[in-house]
Amino acid sequence: MTRNDPSTDVLANSPAVPVPALLALATLAIALCAASSQVLAQPEFCEQDGFIILEIESTPPTDSWVEETSIPGFTGSSYYRWTGPNQFTNPGVGTLTYTLHVTTPGEYNLRIRNLHDDPDNGEENDCWTRLDGSLWLKTYSSINLTWNFATWFDPSVGSNSPASYFLSAGTHTFDICGRSNDFRIDRAHFYLDGVVGGQNPTYPETTCGTWVDLGNGLAGTGAQVPLLTGSGHLTSGSETTVSLSNALAGAPAYFVVGLNLFGGPFKGGTMVPTVDFLVGPLPVDGLGAIDIDFTWPAGIPGGVSVYYQTWVVDFGGVFGFSASNGLQSIAP
Repeated sequence: MTRNDPSTDVLANSPAVPVPALLALATLAIALCAASSQVLAQPEFCEQDGFIILEIESTPPTDSWVEETSIPGFTGSSYYRWTGPNQFTNPGVGTLTYTLHVTTPGEYNLRIRNLHDDPDNGEENDCWTRLDGSLWLKTYSSINLTWNFATWFDPSVGSNSPASYFLSAGTHTFDICGRSNDFRIDRAHFYLDGVVGGQNPTYPETTCGTWVDLGNGLAGTGAQVPLLTGSGHLTSGSETTVSLSNALAGAPAYFVVGLNLFGGPFKGGTMVPTVDFLVGPLPVDGLGAIDIDFTWPAGIPGGVSVYYQTWVVDFGGVFGFSASNGLQSIAP
């Protein structure tokens, strides 16, 4: 490869698409990708309009938690039952961990959908919970013989109270572990006061979408490597942004949207996605950045991936281009 004989000029030969068409192209790309959906790793959960909802089985069972489907009325694909010995004085056994992302801070009610079938409603009726590694709290239900959302804290000092945690904006870790033998848990809801349907078991999980940095950027002027990032939950109607930074100010940039990974050589670097759609050229602003905002479309199957990369006309690059890292979005 020489400077006068670069690799096939995909950017020059691909049809450029104006910015307003990006959403339509992204929708089409995602729909076409559906046939090759990926299996997601353990999901994380994003607050949406004052709600966080998770199914217990979204994290694998540990220790003596057993996944079951024998008692009807559960949501999702199953529920968990603690089959181990009582852990009344030994919290931390059989920990189930869930990652929460919060945009709206506040005091969130915690309601765990549960079932215990002992005739005494004070037996086989509790687990331990904690937030961000804090003290474990006995978390119990006062209703037996039916699936219910009754959830109370029994602190070591003070009065029992309906369960709640203050969630600041940012990322939190929520843990549940075994306490009473035969206690069954189905799902957990966090919700702010005033939110309608806080205990509606038909509401779906508020899983977050995933953005993955695939690397393979190419340096340009000043040895700068442009950076491509994505933000947004990737849920129906959510605001989504693909952002370029650290690029050559004032240069033309091309956003590549692909249905699959390509990973082939191009302009002295690596073309990460297949070049299925091309958006540009767009002018990089004086700070070396471009933001493209759009609304994530409805009806996108979970696990579907779309791949992105930006190529910038930059004569400080090997063949007159610099390139961002590849970026992958995975729908929840």
